Amino acid sequence: MKKTLLIFGLALCVTPLFTSCDLDEVSPQDLQSAGTTLNANTNAELGVIKVFENVNNFGFGAEGLKAAELSGSQPTASWNGNTLTLDFTGVENASGKIYATFSGTPGYVPGLTTNVTFDNYVNNGSGLDGEMLMKLEEFTLAEKAVFSFKSVGNIEVTEGDDSFLWTCDQTFDWAEGLFTLTDGSDDTFILNGTSTQTVDTLVNKMKLTDVVYATACDFIKDGVIELTQDSGSADELIVTCDFGIDANGNDAGDCDGYVKMTAGGITLTIDMESY
Repeated sequence: MKKTLLIFGLALCVTPLFTSCDLDEVSPQDLQSAGTTLNANTNAELGVIKVFENVNNFGFGAEGLKAAELSGSQPTASWNGNTLTLDFTGVENASGKIYATFSGTPGYVPGLTTNVTFDNYVNNGSGLDGEMLMKLEEFTLAEKAVFSFKSVGNIEVTEGDDSFLWTCDQTFDWAEGLFTLTDGSDDTFILNGTSTQTVDTLVNKMKLTDVVYATACDFIKDGVIELTQDSGSADELIVTCDFGIDANGNDAGDCDGYVKMTAGGITLTIDMESY
């Protein structure tokens, strides 16, 4: 999934895995509709990942050394006690502010929590409003770091004139780059957990299993997202979305834009790089 994706392309191939169908069976059109839902939810997911990345880089990194090594335009960081303000004025494709209040002296200390709030924050066209709680669950220097990242109540996600409510309860396992704490370019995180999107009365859910996010890649590299569209309704549809495949549907885990969606005997392979 491309980080800046706003339109979800559904065009590469559709492979039916059965020879007969009834009216209540899954169709390619059903998967295309689910692709729109997946698009909105993964955009929200990538927006939250970017918030996590910024708070980690500018807040936990000792004396800002990690943030100093980042490429491209970056927010202005300022401190008032244990509260970090990230001001995105002048940052390309971003605006507004993120506030991160630490429960103690910022650093990689297990148990340290951070309350994250927003002030007109927008990144790559997606706005976030609400409160999140970030906690360092485990840390061993150069070996292991695990964060939890949860919404406190509902997060309002806005894209253009559209908005929806979104919640998440996830863990971020820092799989690569932990040895180089002052360099953010080599970081890779493995995400597990859940999220829920509410649009009026409709509820869509995602379950993330070993979803791989790397700062050096414009796509989600690997992992599986189970999407439940219209959860709890008569039209509920459960779709397995595999991000670790290549153009031919083979397991790859490379930095590319291919996603394989499967439900009810139908498989739809999506080429994200063309959109």
